Amino acid sequence: MKVYCINCGGSSWAEMWSGTPLDYTDQGTYDVRQCKRCGLARTFPWPEKDEMAVSYGRGAYNPVKKLCAKALEVLTQVSEQKKLRRLARATQGRSLLDIGSGKGRFVRVANDHCWNAFGYEPYQEASVPQKYRSRFFGGNLGDLPLKEGSVDVVTMWHVLEHIPDPQVTLQSVRKYLKDDGLLLIAVPNVQSFLAKAAKRWWYHLDVPRHLWHFSPESVSTILVSAGYEVTGASYPSNQNVTSLWMSTGNMMGCAHNYPWNVLRLNRNMLRSVSILRLVYSTIVHALLFISVPVLYLTSRVLCMLRQSDTFEIYAKKKPSPS
Repeated sequence: MKVYCINCGGSSWAEMWSGTPLDYTDQGTYDVRQCKRCGLARTFPWPEKDEMAVSYGRGAYNPVKKLCAKALEVLTQVSEQKKLRRLARATQGRSLLDIGSGKGRFVRVANDHCWNAFGYEPYQEASVPQKYRSRFFGGNLGDLPLKEGSVDVVTMWHVLEHIPDPQVTLQSVRKYLKDDGLLLIAVPNVQSFLAKAAKRWWYHLDVPRHLWHFSPESVSTILVSAGYEVTGASYPSNQNVTSLWMSTGNMMGCAHNYPWNVLRLNRNMLRSVSILRLVYSTIVHALLFISVPVLYLTSRVLCMLRQSDTFEIYAKKKPSPS
């Protein structure tokens, strides 16, 4: 049966690489193939809906408290504040809807910094204090209790690659934006230097949860089709060091994304990896940790060359035809 590209309608796909889930969720092999006509890449085979729901409750996404949870919470708070500052430079508005809000950190930080912020999370209830819970919604994205045209900003931080039909989702959130509202999308960059070098060992691969693998060009095309006008792009370096570190360790034969899976107390890894390989992984990643200054400088160069592992696209909605 032919599989058609949602971007251009093409049905011819070129093999990029094959890999297993880097958080040891299962032992299945998934292919990443690229549309020969427009360059959009997707995961084969396509996971069933029930499989997707289960996968968000285990492995690296397991909602159980992780090792060094408080330390990780501090680091993520700093990261969310940086994202908020970048967003504040791009808009004067202060009402916000975050799609795929997960545990709700970004929405919480935004509200604490005088934004009127809401979050939407379909797969799991956001783990947030009681005072914030009215700020989070589930259910049908098209039926949120928000007025049409009431939101200054819609954000999608590493969400679009998880969504079965990105164009439909983008059309659904469009109605909540004000006429001059801003949409910000952040996704992994499948055309980055490291993605091409690491391939199946790339830190951001995350099959099968990452259904799509985007380039700036393919995201821009989908946005235009969904009724938006692309206004800019940026190539932040905040995740580059982590990706360089993890991907390098993966390519050197370490347990997949080893430090990250350790911090997340991923029991799947412990069941799947031998003691000898865990020892080897510990030694290699200790040496990589010492090399963080070199990794940081490398990440800055990649950022300047627009080859960073992630990118952000800014867009505004086109006026509806009268």
